[in-house]
Amino acid sequence: MVILIVAYNHRDDLEECLASLLDATDDNLPTRIVVVDNASCDGTADLVNEHFPEIDLITSNENLGFTGGNNLGWVHIAKQYPNAPYLMLLNPDTLVKGDAQTEWLRPLVDYLEAHPRVAIAQPKILLHDPASEAPPRFNTAGNVCHFLGFGFVSAFEEVDEGQYDEPRAIDFASGAALVVRTKLIEAFGLFDEAMFLYCEDVDLSWKMRQMGHEAMYVPCTVVYHKHKPEKTLNQMYHLEKNRWWLLLSYYRWRTLLLIGPAWDMTELGVLIHAAMAGQFRAKCRAIGYF
Repeated sequence: MVILIVAYNHRDDLEECLASLLDATDDNLPTRIVVVDNASCDGTADLVNEHFPEIDLITSNENLGFTGGNNLGWVHIAKQYPNAPYLMLLNPDTLVKGDAQTEWLRPLVDYLEAHPRVAIAQPKILLHDPASEAPPRFNTAGNVCHFLGFGFVSAFEEVDEGQYDEPRAIDFASGAALVVRTKLIEAFGLFDEAMFLYCEDVDLSWKMRQMGHEAMYVPCTVVYHKHKPEKTLNQMYHLEKNRWWLLLSYYRWRTLLLIGPAWDMTELGVLIHAAMAGQFRAKCRAIGYF
């Protein structure tokens, strides 16, 4: 098992993440951690070099985005750890918990070993709120796709009361924390670097599903996510560009014709929303990409 983390100016979050990974106990599961520093300017690379020398550090001279950063890490992993059967993608703003009695990652691997048709497994992802004494709430219990390419998290901010404690098939796994079989990455690739950021996890799950494999929500493992939603012009641009990219890449022409009226109405609504939010130019840039 190899854990891959792509960081861009995440020094403080990454320090907590790596400390939690090294503290978690999985004695029966050999694990390597690889960090890709995406040209951070906050000392992320120095942090890893000085405080976590046991971790593989890959540095990029430019910000390659989530897609390019993960692909760069995968090239290293394929060379250095060619026999690793699984790759875990993990956000730098996540935490894990495990000890000698409760291994955090082994149950997820056991599930994949028992279900060979499953390509991707997403653990239970809860919101990290150390200041709150309330029961933990969900970040996502697996993600859902709309036929026009929109992606939605399920169970967001619901209190975890055991209602999502059974494995189930999902439309796509969250890129914040997922495990994928390396043999399938070798066969079909990891990410398309043109996507740069956002919707790449949708693409990965759709790709594996089209090849006859499943994406599953597997709650036997828990990851805590410091979810901080951001609204920027770049976010609108990447989300809309990549949503169109998915539709034009995966749908047949006759399917595109069939959904054409709904797509037209949706585009009008998105344009109006973008204009009201001051993001009209970003939305037009996304259309202009094609």
